[in-house]
Amino acid sequence: MADYIRKTILSQGYAKISEIKLSEEERKAFEITILAYQKPRAERLLCADIQPEVKTKDGSLVVYSTVYGSLSKLVGVTNDLQATLNSLYHSSRMLADACILESLFLSGKSRKNLFRSESRTGVIRVAKDLIDSIEYLIKSIEDKTARTGVKELEKLTKRVAFLDAQLTEPEDKLLIWTDLSVRVRKIPVSPTIFNTVSGSNYKEPWTAKRKDLLKIVSGFLPSEKTSN
Repeated sequence: MADYIRKTILSQGYAKISEIKLSEEERKAFEITILAYQKPRAERLLCADIQPEVKTKDGSLVVYSTVYGSLSKLVGVTNDLQATLNSLYHSSRMLADACILESLFLSGKSRKNLFRSESRTGVIRVAKDLIDSIEYLIKSIEDKTARTGVKELEKLTKRVAFLDAQLTEPEDKLLIWTDLSVRVRKIPVSPTIFNTVSGSNYKEPWTAKRKDLLKIVSGFLPSEKTSN
């Protein structure tokens, strides 16, 4: 998790391969080879303005094939950030999967030696999932119980703070929070589920938490005023 806080990760293939030990010279050669594999594929699947990096650890062969970069430069000009992030998520996952497979191939070991692997999509997935969750809440709030609706708002607030910690570039923050401030405003102010006897107790908490969420999201933008 510390990696996510230090830099903006766009993709990372993690592989732990057992029953293999490399000398320092062999480890360096492995890193150079896997980086040469990763870089052109990262540029093809993501964008040219990235920072590919491969790190290995001693003991069992542990490989981190990571791509750092600016999310806003990766996204570019788009009229539908949600659709763009969904597409980029698949590209990021594909790259991470490819680097894991190549790491295993270069190690000379079989599939059973792949002790653990993770295809991590970094900030792309965090942003994608947050947008998906907001859109889902907008569409499904009337099908939820009042209590569940309030809890969903609480979860969104926590995820907003988590995402902001991963956005290290001012341009990335502007991209994401400009989009999310619009989406949060679309969350209904007074869903009918709060007009029932059982739901009336949750109407005030819903209003307050929606206002707080909008205030937090809008607060990440320069000179942004909260309304609704």
